[in-house]
Amino acid sequence: MNQNTERRPSAAERLASFLSAYRVVLSIAGVVLVVAIVGSVALFQIRAASIEDSAEQAESILELWDEWQATRPADDEEPSDDHRDVSAELDDAIEYARSEFPGTYADLRATFVAAEKAFVEGAWQTAEERYLDVAARFPESHLVAPSLAAAASAAEERGDLDTAATLWQRLAEGEGDPSPGGATRSVQLGPHFRSASARRRRRCVLQPCHR
Repeated sequence: MNQNTERRPSAAERLASFLSAYRVVLSIAGVVLVVAIVGSVALFQIRAASIEDSAEQAESILELWDEWQATRPADDEEPSDDHRDVSAELDDAIEYARSEFPGTYADLRATFVAAEKAFVEGAWQTAEERYLDVAARFPESHLVAPSLAAAASAAEERGDLDTAATLWQRLAEGEGDPSPGGATRSVQLGPHFRSASARRRRRCVLQPCHR
C-alpha cells in the first residue's frame, strides 16, 4: 500500500511565512527602533553641547568677576564708566546663566558670584539670599560651606544675629564639608569676617566659650 508522507516546510520557508505574515508589524518596529537610536544620539549630542556651553558661560562669568573687582573704585571714589559697563555685563551674564543653564556648573558659579557681588556692595539681604540659594540647590558643591559662612556674616551685618547663629550652627555641624574640622576651616579661612565680637560669636558656635 502506498503511503503519502506530508513534506514538512523547511526553516527558510517557515521564516519566509512568518515575515510575510508580520511584515507590517516588523516594519513599524524597525522604524521605531531607528527613530529611538537617532533620538538617543541627538539627545547625547545636545547634552554634551549644553555642558560645554555651561562651562564656557561659567568661565566668562569668572573672567567678568575678576574684571569687576579690578575696576572697582575705592570707597570714596565714583565708579568709572568702565566699571559700570563691566558691572552691567556681569549682571547680564549671571542672569543668562541662571535662566538658560539651570542646575549646571554655570548656574552654580553665577549664583555664587551674584552673592559675592552683592556682599561687596553691601546689599546684605540679597547676598544672604543668594548664598543660601547656593547651599539649597547645590548641596554637594564645595561652595556650600563658604556660602553658609558668608550668609551668616551678611545676616550679622544687617543685625539678624539669630539667623546668623543658626547658619553658624549648620556649619559647626559639618554641613557643606564632610571632612573632620571642615566647618572650623571654613570659618577661619572665609573672607567675610570682620569684627572681634563677630569672630567671638562664631567661635562660640564651634566650641564652648566662657562669657
